[in-house]
Amino acid sequence: MKRRSIWLVVSCLLVLSMVLAACGPAAPAPPTTPTTPTTPTTPTTPTTPTTPTTPTTPTTPTTSDVPNHGGTFTLVLPEQLRMHPFVGRGRSSTMTSHIGDPMMDADWSKGKAGGYGTGEVEGVTIIVSPLHMTGAFAESWELIGNDTVIYHIRKGMHWGLNPDSAASRLVGGREADAYDAEASYLWAYNMDPDNPLPNAYALNRLTPEEWPTSIKATDKYTIELKGNPAAFGGMFKWTAQSQDMIPRELIGKYDLGDFMNWVGTGAFMPKDYVPTSSATFVRNPNYWQTDPVGPGKGQQLPYFDSIKTLFITDRSTRMAALRTGKIDHLGDRSSRGASPGLTREDAMSLVQSNPALKSNGAPERIPMIAFRLDKPELPWHDVRVRQAMWLALDRQAIVNDFFGGEGDWYQYPIDTPDPMWKSLGAFIPFEELPPSAQELFQYNTDKAKQLLAEAGYPNGFSAELILEAENVDYASIVQFYLAKIGVDLQLAVKERGVFNSISIARSHPEAIWTAMAAPYSQHEWRVGHQSNVAYVDDPLMTNMIAEFAKYFMIDDEKAYAEFGKIFAHAIEQAFYLPLPQGRVYTVWWPWVKGYSGESMFGATSQFGFMKYIWMDQEMKKAMGY
Repeated sequence: MKRRSIWLVVSCLLVLSMVLAACGPAAPAPPTTPTTPTTPTTPTTPTTPTTPTTPTTPTTPTTSDVPNHGGTFTLVLPEQLRMHPFVGRGRSSTMTSHIGDPMMDADWSKGKAGGYGTGEVEGVTIIVSPLHMTGAFAESWELIGNDTVIYHIRKGMHWGLNPDSAASRLVGGREADAYDAEASYLWAYNMDPDNPLPNAYALNRLTPEEWPTSIKATDKYTIELKGNPAAFGGMFKWTAQSQDMIPRELIGKYDLGDFMNWVGTGAFMPKDYVPTSSATFVRNPNYWQTDPVGPGKGQQLPYFDSIKTLFITDRSTRMAALRTGKIDHLGDRSSRGASPGLTREDAMSLVQSNPALKSNGAPERIPMIAFRLDKPELPWHDVRVRQAMWLALDRQAIVNDFFGGEGDWYQYPIDTPDPMWKSLGAFIPFEELPPSAQELFQYNTDKAKQLLAEAGYPNGFSAELILEAENVDYASIVQFYLAKIGVDLQLAVKERGVFNSISIARSHPEAIWTAMAAPYSQHEWRVGHQSNVAYVDDPLMTNMIAEFAKYFMIDDEKAYAEFGKIFAHAIEQAFYLPLPQGRVYTVWWPWVKGYSGESMFGATSQFGFMKYIWMDQEMKKAMGY
């Protein structure tokens, strides 16, 4: 791609700072308008980010807080045509995750829970520690040694009975048991000889060491799984939190790629599906769970009679639907553009035109540039070159100018300073970092040029960055800053399908735009993993991953303490070039009660909150909707 001139990039900065600024944190009023960017003339030190808030004390309920049943919760999500419980994205689908139950799920009382939870988790990042989980399909579990987990299945839990579904009628609403779990796991891990499933989601996401070695229901309410001691925590995580159970009689008989055939023990059941238009789910009257906290504690869940998911692809139409009360909620934590998250500009517009709307901001995934480290002939094989590129970025200016002051510059090697990560010892506050690590977050072009000269590149070098069109604006800003130290970043824009194939195959010749997810996986540093697009092969990181695996999900305080040990090392080695992180917004009407803007509430479910929240139908009517 033809190199953009510095003046063109500067002009882009002026426009983009006002038009494409990312979302900000929860606010009753719209975020302030971004200031015009200025080019710093001297090295600056980033402002220390705000410390995450401490868990809140549950409030005293009032009469108006008491939940009631009824109503339809209407929202917008992207259409997902072929969803399968064990193939593709599995239960991570926002459209279908409320149909079934995994063994364990997020503990609503450990989140905000409409002001009645402990606030130990924000509900905007993946929850994976058993410390913040509770039983779902399994009422309880026990760990035996370092290779066995026994799940005790919840007694008296029945499969949803949908009279409009032949698959559901076949199951007949019978009680769910351990033999269903056994059949589900055998299928999910392609261990059922009668029903092959070679493209199972779990097999694609796990390393072979994380697969179960034995799956056996020992009686109607007990199932025993064994795994590799070296990676037992990973096996426990996936079997506990990432796979919904299904009735055994459906396997091999119904096409579960059609989610209308899904039968689960979850809060809702599929009702109908209109391609390119909508999907409707109705309340499961036999759902097992009651409200765990707040003024509705003990009441039967879910509260909504139904959920209507609309597939609205046009941005202006989505926003109009919210403004006019046709939908109750808009936006979620975006995942590489797959979900219709709201930009900061959109949130500003909505709240300005409808001041009654409530809003909340959540951090995006950490945008990063991955430079291939497996090629000694490339400049960044020298750590001094990588550190120079860190020093070339004025992170605070990017937050101020591109994100309107609403973003995070200190978010690597963890994707968000959620209080959960800090409580587990995984997140190290900036002021507690050693000076050598703190320095790399400072803007210092003189030091950057010095490091390049020491590495043998006094005049800089050129590099090609592969990316998608949606990231060009941000990449142009990085291009502008790197040019100041002599690094000529050439932007090679690829269409999404081509980009994804390059990313998965890790076949980029030099550098690629990427994003980091939750820290529990460490896939970005795991040798050979497809998410390790920088080709990191570092002994300390490899040792940490091995030690982490010994305790992960078994003793998470020990596990994340291992992660904390390499926090500064990951920064100082500059394996990736992390960029300031923006925000995406969720906006909703005040008649949606018990809700605080949660999006990622569960191990893999983005919308696990829907069974806990409720509709104040009288308020909605009084507001004229």
